[in-house]
Amino acid sequence: GTIRDGLLGFNADGSLKFHIQTSNGLQNNTILAMSQDNKGHLWLGLDKGIALVKMSENILFYKDDAGNLGTVYSMIKHNDMLYVGTNQGVYYYNNAIKQYGPQSNAFKLVKGTQGQVWELKKVGDVIICGHNDGTFIIDKAKATKISDVTGGWFTQNIKGREDWFIQGTYTGLVLYIKD
Repeated sequence: GTIRDGLLGFNADGSLKFHIQTSNGLQNNTILAMSQDNKGHLWLGLDKGIALVKMSENILFYKDDAGNLGTVYSMIKHNDMLYVGTNQGVYYYNNAIKQYGPQSNAFKLVKGTQGQVWELKKVGDVIICGHNDGTFIIDKAKATKISDVTGGWFTQNIKGREDWFIQGTYTGLVLYIKD
């Protein structure tokens, strides 16, 4: 616990595991006391109140003070990338799960995904984006449109047919077969 920089957690080898501060969840950065409860959670006595850090949960808090991301509808981690589907598009952050305290410019827009995102879902080895303007495959920072049918909001694999999935849209159901 620090006086001006929040909470730092380290692995046994001395490498930084996490850094929790005001930019990602604490009320302020001055930690005056720490105590661990019987569930392994860490309680922090702060200059301005108390905070509970649930050590058994992999939770990242990110404050978008500038409002750049918009309203979040879906999130998924894939190949060390965190993808966030919002009412303004799909944003990505590389290695977001491993690092705490991303800066406000850390999330980048996947080009071509501006607009309402309803769902991000892993289908096989790809990420499917159900969007107001159609359906996309998201690969790293690239979006490829695979359908112009608008409003893909729910995608489900078909049991027994790993290469087939069905999607609910604004106008009905769409069947996709992985090629």
